[in-house]
Amino acid sequence: MVFGVLIGAAEMLSPGSYTNVEYTWLHLAPAPGPFPNGLSLVAGTLVDPISALMLLVVTIVGFAVMLYSIEYMHHDSGLPRYYSELSLFLAAMSGLVISDNLLEFFIFWELVGVCSYFLIGFYYDKPSAASAAKEAFIVTRVGDVMFLLGIFIYFYHYALAGPIGSGGWAANGFVFTRGSQPFLASSVRGSSTLLTVAGIMILGGAAGKSAQFPLHVWLPDAMEGPTTVSALIHAATMVAAGVYLLAVASLFLGFTSFDLLLIVAIGGFTAFFAATMAVVHPDIKRVIAYSTISQLGYMVLAIGAGFAMLGLFHLFTHAFFKALLFLAAGSVIHAIGTQDLFKMGGLRKTMRLTAAAFAIGGLALAGIPPFAGFWSKDDILAAVYSDLGSHPAYWPFFLLAYAAVFLTAYYIFRAWFLAFSGEKPRDPTLPEAHEAPWVMRIPMIILSALAVGGGLLIFWPSFDSLLLYGNGVGGIPPVYGSTEIVLSSVSVLLAGGGILLAWRLWGNGRVFVLAETAAAQSLRRLLLNRYYFKVGYDWIGLNGVYTVARAADFFDRYVIDGTVHGFERTFALLSDRLRRIQSGFVSDYASYVVAGLILVFVLLLLIAPYLVSAWGGI
Repeated sequence: MVFGVLIGAAEMLSPGSYTNVEYTWLHLAPAPGPFPNGLSLVAGTLVDPISALMLLVVTIVGFAVMLYSIEYMHHDSGLPRYYSELSLFLAAMSGLVISDNLLEFFIFWELVGVCSYFLIGFYYDKPSAASAAKEAFIVTRVGDVMFLLGIFIYFYHYALAGPIGSGGWAANGFVFTRGSQPFLASSVRGSSTLLTVAGIMILGGAAGKSAQFPLHVWLPDAMEGPTTVSALIHAATMVAAGVYLLAVASLFLGFTSFDLLLIVAIGGFTAFFAATMAVVHPDIKRVIAYSTISQLGYMVLAIGAGFAMLGLFHLFTHAFFKALLFLAAGSVIHAIGTQDLFKMGGLRKTMRLTAAAFAIGGLALAGIPPFAGFWSKDDILAAVYSDLGSHPAYWPFFLLAYAAVFLTAYYIFRAWFLAFSGEKPRDPTLPEAHEAPWVMRIPMIILSALAVGGGLLIFWPSFDSLLLYGNGVGGIPPVYGSTEIVLSSVSVLLAGGGILLAWRLWGNGRVFVLAETAAAQSLRRLLLNRYYFKVGYDWIGLNGVYTVARAADFFDRYVIDGTVHGFERTFALLSDRLRRIQSGFVSDYASYVVAGLILVFVLLLLIAPYLVSAWGGI
């Protein structure tokens, strides 16, 4: 089945290949108002070059993780639950990438989110894992609410208030296709305030799922799940979904110019911002997690600059070398039982294949040719640079992304040198390291091959044409002229400088110790505490959200419930008083009747003059 999906998806990579199957899910009959011709909400599948590319990523990495898990998770008592959740996760991601409309897309999007909650909190008996799962769920829900609002705004604008141009939105509200062809945005949408807000909402949804600033805080803590889950979530599924959403929205819907600038700003800043935190972290999995956030920033930058397909190309290559890095880290953790880089050392001698796999993943991540990351990352930098003349506001974020190249190479090889170089582990209590079993080594070998050769697909004519997909809306890759060669050369030199600095400080078993009195210690503490964003969010939760919740509880208890209970007590008191009138004595009832007659007589005497005057007037 896996190989069938691979072959089918590969055949769909050629531009012009589309398979679209739709079924009417809900139909509203024609009626006066916004839908004189009725409205059909559809559920369908769209397999085009974009979704085919994503299916390849999900299938290959999912297969590798499943195979690796046979040995890595075999000792766990929750294995049936693990495979059930992992399978549901992969099914949800596959459904997401072939959805042909935003409503169906959102349903699978939420299913991916709830599966991530289950898997991150797989070791739910550990307080830290349970807390990380809740954190991921809550932070991504913030983005999901924004995404849903964006869907509503787009639906209102295109289906209710009248579409811009013609297309499937007018007829079906949410679909990406017009007949058998994709409904591609022909240009950047205008400067409508409503469309700008919709684009910001879509960006919010993508930022939550793909851990972009300022909704990035959940991803490092998500390392509490099994390493195999980290490899899947952070390489090919959940975090990739946000980038995929932005690419789909860019190609099918279009963004306003303000939205594009905001997307570029978020992507470029996040690429640098996350890389700075990775340079000091002692946890091998969290270093790779920060690199995920940073590399997703490159993809978002490309999409915002108008090069959506180049962003997806980097997503494609990144999935392989990032999954490889996580699985290599998992092999180390499986062997010695720790994630602390400062306890490791000398593992190259006893774990040669794992050390080579981690080095290959690191070289691809750093963008060293001919590894896969070089082709996709440098294409993004060259494409954005080519667009700076018409968009000078992109300059600061391009420079931040360029600077992140140096930091990326430094932190990933800092991790390699700490773990694998030297003579022996720095912690003598660690068990003797051993290479992983073959069932774990085979996925690493497969991913190593893809991390080396995956980027070379750019020289395959059909794949190169895929980067032109969308009639230019996805951005045309730049011609490889002298400017692009200079940019790539500088990028490789920056990466080489990062590797050299990492070797100088951490190579051959060295451990660079920063003096406690050094001025840089305050910066190191700032980075280790993630710029105090998590502390700030916790403070907002405790002092902001909790205060609002207490105020709402007070209003509910003493205003709403108090009003209801007040009426209840008032009528209960009145009924009690009236009940006592029923004495059962005939004389009392006769008195009531006489009193009533007297009252009626008095009232008649009082209003009689007014009745006579009114009658005379008539």
